[in-house]
Amino acid sequence: MRLLGTLALIAIAALPAQAAIQDDLVAAAASGDARQMVKLVHAGADVDTANSHGDTPLLAAIRRHDPLVVDLLLSHGASVTETDNRGVAPLLEAERDGTASILALLKPEVAFAEAYQRLSLAPGRYGLKGGVLERQRSGTLIYTRWGMTYDQALIAARVLGGPGVEYANPEQASGKLRFHALNTRAPQVTLAIAASPWRIEVQPAD
Repeated sequence: MRLLGTLALIAIAALPAQAAIQDDLVAAAASGDARQMVKLVHAGADVDTANSHGDTPLLAAIRRHDPLVVDLLLSHGASVTETDNRGVAPLLEAERDGTASILALLKPEVAFAEAYQRLSLAPGRYGLKGGVLERQRSGTLIYTRWGMTYDQALIAARVLGGPGVEYANPEQASGKLRFHALNTRAPQVTLAIAASPWRIEVQPAD
């Protein structure tokens, strides 16, 4: 019993220290101090946790218009869906800011996170279970999966395309089906026919 009480006191004592290190990380991101950021992350700072004011490191870097710091945070696993205490997401803040280089970094990461979530929520016969989702440097998403039927692969392709996206009847060419989005801002989806495993490519809209 005494041991449990001691451990509880240690945990409580550690809370202010953790809050301080998170404040320091956000401050370093806001000032563009990449070296200090790396030190703090190695010391236990979390790249997604907000500081005492509710700001996350990634949002602080976006507001500083600093693509190098944004890239550093992303390389350390910063979430592109984590919001601040006002509910502002990184991509929304970047779109408000309009820095093209930061948008170019965030959009592929957001597309991957959203596609991963859609596949996670989809029924197992055409969802993430049993499949692998990867992102190329170009931003193209590639989903490979064994054991699907042709009809299941068609559904998976539409799941990857995103909610509310309408696709015209796919065109067949060179062993692939190309789904052309009726909305020009939607991604283009390509499904390799009779592949083993099935391979679905999602190319971001221009």
